[in-house]
Amino acid sequence: SASFFFLADYVYFENSSSNPYLIRRIEELNKTANGNVEAKVVCFYRRRDISSTLIVLADKHATTNIMACCVLAALMPLGKSP
Repeated sequence: SASFFFLADYVYFENSSSNPYLIRRIEELNKTANGNVEAKVVCFYRRRDISSTLIVLADKHATTNIMACCVLAALMPLGKSP
């Protein structure tokens, strides 16, 4: 049966039957000249699968984004969105 995928869909990839699924979100879908479809995806990783150095950077980035969201929310009039 045919599968249909859309932008912003979350999909699972299996690269090995002994490993957990990989999680991806579709950002772009492009049809190549020979009829194949290529997808540009955002990759999601489990904390246990990345190095401790990258976890520190990811946590710092996440904290910065949360702070920016809180500041932006405080500056926006009620009922408005960015």
